[in-house]
Parts: sequence; C-alpha cells; structure tokens
Amino acid sequence: MLGEDVVVAADVYTIGGLSAHGDRDDLIEWAGGFRKEPGTVLINHGEESISLEFAEIMRSRMGWSPKVPYPEEPIIV
Repeated sequence: MLGEDVVVAADVYTIGGLSAHGDRDDLIEWAGGFRKEPGTVLINHGEESISLEFAEIMRSRMGWSPKVPYPEEPIIV
C-alpha cells in the first residue's frame, strides 16, 4: 500500500457473477442473498459521501450495521 508491503490477515474470496461496476441496487440485491448479516461489513466504494450513503441504505433496508472506515484506520475483526 503506497509503495509498502502490508501484512494482512484476511480470507480472500472471489465472487463470481458480479460486475466490478455493480450499482447500488445490484449490490443490495446481492447482499440480500445472505441468510444473516456477515460478522463485519465494510463499505469502501467511491467517495466517502457515497460510501456513507450506501451504508445508510444498508442500515435502513436490511437492518445491517456496516462500517465506513476512514483512511489509515486499522480494521480489527
């Protein structure tokens, strides 16, 4: 990240069938396929204002509690 190696302890999955340019409604529809809310939902899509708006839509439509991390915020799950 920014020219430096960063150690990340994470599982990485490939999600087939989604465009890299899925819009808000496509992402909400996809997330609606989960039987329960994932343990951690991070929103990092576009400008901060767009991410915050999308997180609020997830809260109101799905009852989820997504987080929009700020730059350089450590994520601990």
